[in-house]
Amino acid sequence: MEQLLAQHLPALAPLPEPAGRTAGALYKWHWRVAPGHFVDAVVQALRASGVRAGMPARPLHEAPLFTEPDLASYLGLSVQLPDPGSFPGTARLLKGLVEIDTRDMYEPLPDDDPVPYDHALTAAAGRLAAARPLSEEG
Repeated sequence: MEQLLAQHLPALAPLPEPAGRTAGALYKWHWRVAPGHFVDAVVQALRASGVRAGMPARPLHEAPLFTEPDLASYLGLSVQLPDPGSFPGTARLLKGLVEIDTRDMYEPLPDDDPVPYDHALTAAAGRLAAARPLSEEG
């Protein structure tokens, strides 16, 4: 899949992996949007081509457990609530990410399309190229 994304969709770049990392994707695969591309446009192109893609969910520090004091106390927890905007690095990181659902990777390939990802990513790249406004070109 990484090879197909690199070949067909240069609008996405893999996240750097530290040396020795061996973990794989469980159900979401995160990719960084390359400079000159917009997350919304990449997600729309992928979805229109049949790839289950989206933007990451809110960061953990914005979950109700950390934003609603009554919820934490109701659960018997003492949670220090973060100040709004206290994790700007997290916001910057999530702003440029696309999530690709990996459930499709574990399903049998359809008989009528033995290379569905190749076709879907080619279609997404075509849609993305066609949708780019003139102000973004070269």
